[in-house]
Amino acid sequence: MGLILLAAPNARAQMQWTDKLFVNVNGGYQVASTKEFTSTSEFSVYDEPADLTATQKLKSGPVFDASAGYRVWRNLAIGLGVTTFSSKSDVLVNARIPHPLFYDQFRVGNVTAPGAKHTELQTHIQFVWFWPFTDKIDFAFAAGPSFISVSQELISGVTIGPETGPSYTTPDITEVTVRKEKKTAVGVNLGADMSYLVTKNYGFGVTARFVVGSADLPGLSDSQRVGGFQILGGARIRY
Repeated sequence: MGLILLAAPNARAQMQWTDKLFVNVNGGYQVASTKEFTSTSEFSVYDEPADLTATQKLKSGPVFDASAGYRVWRNLAIGLGVTTFSSKSDVLVNARIPHPLFYDQFRVGNVTAPGAKHTELQTHIQFVWFWPFTDKIDFAFAAGPSFISVSQELISGVTIGPETGPSYTTPDITEVTVRKEKKTAVGVNLGADMSYLVTKNYGFGVTARFVVGSADLPGLSDSQRVGGFQILGGARIRY
C-alpha cells in the first residue's frame, strides 16, 4: 500500500472524494493482545478458607465488523463502527484446600477447566480520510477512540468430591464454579482500508486495523489487554 501511494502522481493525489456516505461490512480475524493472564479467588471448604490461582490464555478468533460514516469536509468523514469478538480457552486451576480432619493444614490440587468464554463488543468512533487513487480504487485511513465492553469467565471456586483416608494427600476436585466479570475499557483504533468499486456504488475491500485497550477486571493480577490486530474483508457501499 505504501509503495502504491508513493508512486501516485501529484494530480491523482489531489483527487476529491465525491461520495457523501460510506458503509463497510466485514468479516475477519483478530489476533488477541493478551496471550496469558492469571486470576485469584478465595472461597470456603470444610468451614475453612481456601484459595485458588487460575491461569488461562486469551485466544485469537473471528470477528464481525460494520461501520458507516458521512463526509463532513473535503475528503474527511466521521464514522461509527462496531466489532464483535469471542473466544474460548481452557483454564489451569491450582487450588489450596484445607485438610478434612486437621485444622490449618492445606493440600494442593489441580484441574483443567475447559471452555472459559471471553467476549468483546467494540464501538469505534472514526475520523476517516479518503484518498481516491483511481475512479474505482480508493484508500482510507482511520483513527479514533474505542469503547470496548469486555465479558470474561473466571474460576471462583472448586467442589471437592468424597474423600477417604488414610492420608488425604490430594484433594479430588470434581467441579469448578465460574463467575462472569464485565468491564468497559477505553482504547484507540488505527486502521487503513483499500476498496475497489465494481459499480458506482458497490464494491469490496480489505482493512488492517489495530485496536488496543486495557480492562481492570476484579480478580486479575494485572490489567487485561483487550482488542488486538484485525484483518478484515467484505462489502463496500458508497453514495
